[in-house]
Amino acid sequence: MPPEDKFKFREFFIPGYMREGIEEYVQLGTEPGDFLGAVISNNLKAAVLYADDINIANLPAYVNYFYNYAPIDCWGSEAEMERWVESGGLIGIRNPKQKGLNNERRLSHY
Repeated sequence: MPPEDKFKFREFFIPGYMREGIEEYVQLGTEPGDFLGAVISNNLKAAVLYADDINIANLPAYVNYFYNYAPIDCWGSEAEMERWVESGGLIGIRNPKQKGLNNERRLSHY
């Protein structure tokens, strides 16, 4: 499966401007914004309230992505999201010494 396919589901898609935030959240445990945080936390009401026009029309693609491609421990509730952020994402879980370094590197990039 091409890497781009994980961001598509039927006629729905995750727009390009959201993909970096998703990858940073999964890999580094970077705290997501309001919309993505609501999606990750499984809070449909908040996701709808925070979504822009493109994202609200494509919510099924987000559900598909997190259900089929993201680690099960990184989504599903606010508590799961908070633990994931605290752990430093996949990189922090795999190598706890890297947890702080990766976020510092990312922040210094901006």
